[in-house]
Amino acid sequence: MIRHMLSRARKFVSLKSRRSHQVMNSTSFDRYPEIFRHLQAKYGRDSALRILSFGCSTGEECFSLRTYFPNAQITGVDIEPANLKEAASKNTDANIHFLKSTEKNISLHGPYDLTFAMSVLCRWPGTRDHPNVSKIYPFAKYEQMLDQLCRHVVPGGALTIFNSNYRFTDSKLAGGYALEKVPLEKSVEFVHQFDRNGDRLPENAQEYFVFIRRTS
Repeated sequence: MIRHMLSRARKFVSLKSRRSHQVMNSTSFDRYPEIFRHLQAKYGRDSALRILSFGCSTGEECFSLRTYFPNAQITGVDIEPANLKEAASKNTDANIHFLKSTEKNISLHGPYDLTFAMSVLCRWPGTRDHPNVSKIYPFAKYEQMLDQLCRHVVPGGALTIFNSNYRFTDSKLAGGYALEKVPLEKSVEFVHQFDRNGDRLPENAQEYFVFIRRTS
């Protein structure tokens, strides 16, 4: 019986891995305070922004963002129904929406002034200490998701990518964005990084996390 359950669990993780990016659901409240404060200062605390939390898990990122942007409309999307159910059960805010992560649903409340993909465009801990991850999590999968997200960023809007296996600056989309450096003290970058070929990069190779879409 136990062997059968383990087999089913492995099969579930394998199927999830093929259709998702990050397969872990770990999250917590206000994990990225320096990044959130930086964007609050840039776009204004009281602005009526449209915000996307891509890979929102059980909602803590959306609830955190509400404390920084009280007048924003916040959309959290996730691939896992159980995560969305838990997020919805905790939500009392009419301007926070939790939806299944599909192109149609991402479009529903967009385009977005702020888009966050935090600790989601990666495969962790599956890529830990590997010299090459091209078969585990290929760059093409990462770039394909970037292409989808970038379609919903308004000119002048910010795309924030943190704890990703690859660098946005290595993507074909990087030329359309200006780079902003955010000093980090509490936000912890732990995911190992790789180049376009999947080869391991030195520690702290990713200097930029916030990207502003150029207006022309």
